[in-house]
Amino acid sequence: MSLADLRKELKDMRKSAMPVPVSRMKKTDVARELERLRGLHHTEVKKVEAVMKEESIPKKVVKKVEAVQKMEHKKQEEVVKTVKSKPSASEPKPKKVEKGSQEAKDRMAALRAMRTAKKKDE
Repeated sequence: MSLADLRKELKDMRKSAMPVPVSRMKKTDVARELERLRGLHHTEVKKVEAVMKEESIPKKVVKKVEAVQKMEHKKQEEVVKTVKSKPSASEPKPKKVEKGSQEAKDRMAALRAMRTAKKKDE
């Protein structure tokens, strides 16, 4: 699949969910997002269902396979949820300065001083 095809499919899938522009994403990011939106077990489940439809497979085996799939899928989804829900501790959010406070005035004065120094150098 080309990048354009991947982007088009992703755009269609995410249109209402996430408004981040797809055109700015790299191919690997697009492919990852598509896999996430398609579901974790999409292809695996289809393959198993196709094999299980054969008449030579006993019903007990079919039930056991379905039960194992459900358990494993739940475990995998829990792992994905916990990984996504962990906030990054290495990047603390910068503290916002109140508008009109003395700290904000000092910050602006420092910026203006840097600009004037930059203009003098040119």
